[in-house]
Amino acid sequence: KLEFNCSIDLSDFESYQVACLEEVAKLKINRFGWNSLFDVFSKHVDPTFVLNDSLQQAIKSPLVEKEFPIYCSLLRSKFEHAVKRVALLDTLQNILDMPLPNEIIRKILSYLDNRHLEYIVKGKKERKTSRKVKSV
Repeated sequence: KLEFNCSIDLSDFESYQVACLEEVAKLKINRFGWNSLFDVFSKHVDPTFVLNDSLQQAIKSPLVEKEFPIYCSLLRSKFEHAVKRVALLDTLQNILDMPLPNEIIRKILSYLDNRHLEYIVKGKKERKTSRKVKSV
């Protein structure tokens, strides 16, 4: 039988919640040009904030660990995910042959997650490779 201590001191959770809310508030007010650090969490559909060099340097800085001890690792992880996403969106926007403006193509692609974007890139590359093999 597992022992379970059901007497939990909620004051520990309350103080942690307050610390989280304070960090989120700081994430929202720390701006780098048009972007805040909070954009890393809130603008994941088309994360063009990765193009902001100042924001990128701030996230990679050791100071971010000191300023945001709770959210630092998540912030960096989400940023790296966003970098991959922008690369996928850019790649697909350039290789898809669609009679639509680039902005519309990007908007449509932004509804897909990274996994599905990767499938499309892989499919386009395989199709291109198979066409070359057939023509030789």
